[in-house]
Amino acid sequence: MTEYDLKSIVAKYDALFLDNDGTCGKTEELHAVVGAKILQEAGVDIDYQERLSYMGFGEHGIWDDLHRQNRTPSITKDQFKNLQAERFLEALAQLKSSCDLVRPGILELATAFKDAGKPVIVVSNTPRDVVIAIQ
Repeated sequence: MTEYDLKSIVAKYDALFLDNDGTCGKTEELHAVVGAKILQEAGVDIDYQERLSYMGFGEHGIWDDLHRQNRTPSITKDQFKNLQAERFLEALAQLKSSCDLVRPGILELATAFKDAGKPVIVVSNTPRDVVIAIQ
């Protein structure tokens, strides 16, 4: 994105609202690897590709969908959500840098808004510590 493009975007809007997973960060694959392993440990026959197909559902949505299919994990929704966040952070720590997950142009865009004195808001249904780790 050119500096002209950035200035044009910043001039057009009063604030920048971004979603974390999939927008700010390329986190889909890492979530799928972690989530498939957790669900397998909880007795659900699921592989990486199927878990990847659930992107955007959130942990509670995935758990509910599996329950509707009579593939209920041996853990609760909250346990699944907490394990997903905990293990995602562990997997993130194994990367060279969490910056490897940041989508190109996002940091420049957020910086341009911040430099213009405009709010930058990142929203997510992902636990706060996971969002912070990616930023």
